[in-house]
Amino acid sequence: MNAAERAVVRKLVADLDNTRLLHTTLAPLLIRPHLKFLIERMARAHATIADDLIGQMGGTGSAARERGASRFARMRVRIERRIAITNLDIELGCLKCIARHEGRVTQRLRRALENVRPLQQSLHRELGQLERLRLRIESLMHEMEMPPLAAAMPRHRADVMPVPSHGRHRP
Repeated sequence: MNAAERAVVRKLVADLDNTRLLHTTLAPLLIRPHLKFLIERMARAHATIADDLIGQMGGTGSAARERGASRFARMRVRIERRIAITNLDIELGCLKCIARHEGRVTQRLRRALENVRPLQQSLHRELGQLERLRLRIESLMHEMEMPPLAAAMPRHRADVMPVPSHGRHRP
C-alpha cells in the first residue's frame, strides 16, 4: 500500500471511529430494544471494519495508536445528541441522525474501495452488511414517521359519507 492509499485508509478509519462514537452515544437514548440492538450491531460492524483496515495497513504503527474519535467528532456528537433530544420523537431524531451519518460513511467506504486495490476483495462483505443495516434503520424510520392506521381512518361513517340533500336546500 502506497502513501496515498494509506492516507485514504487512515481517513476512513477516523470516519468509522467517529461514527461509532455517535452510535454508542445515541444508542442509550433509544427505548425500543430492536432499535438499540440494530445501532449497537452497526457500531460493532464499524469497529470490525476499522480493525480490519488497520490490520491491512500493518497496524503496528502510528495508525493503531491514533485510534478513537477526534475532539471535533466528540463535540459534534454532543451537538447531535442535543438535537436528537430536543426532537418531539427522540428515537426518530436519533435514527435520522444515525442514517445521515451512516450514508456518508458508506459513500466514503465505497470511494475507498474503488481507490485502494487491496481493500476491494476484503471489505465487500462488510460494506454489504452496513448497507443492509442502514436500509433497516431507514425503513423503521419511515414506519415511525407514518401515522398509525387507526389515526388515519375516519372514526364514523358520517365523516366519510356526504349527507344526501335530495334536491332540497337547507336554509
